[in-house]
Amino acid sequence: MQILPYGIAPAQQNFQNPFAAIVQNQIQQSSVLLMPLPRQNAILIGAPANQMKLVKDEIDRLDVKVSGAGQARPFWLKKASAALVATQIQQWYGSAIRTIRTRSA
Repeated sequence: MQILPYGIAPAQQNFQNPFAAIVQNQIQQSSVLLMPLPRQNAILIGAPANQMKLVKDEIDRLDVKVSGAGQARPFWLKKASAALVATQIQQWYGSAIRTIRTRSA
């Protein structure tokens, strides 16, 4: 039998709390818990002491300023609905990707 936080067996867990579902999912995948905290622009880390440096180093490696080409950029529309144009572009992009994949297969 697997020991889970607070000694609760999987069949007994109540996932009405979204935090509990995230924690359970992370526990099953690895021994490291990373939870985003968007309001603080931070990541809550739960990891064994011997893995903490590795996790912090990886976060430092990934936490870099995005180049100008990779940043989001607004395009002001003069006549069309932004929602409609976004939907049309997503549909076009999806069909273009499928066509490319079909040709390369």
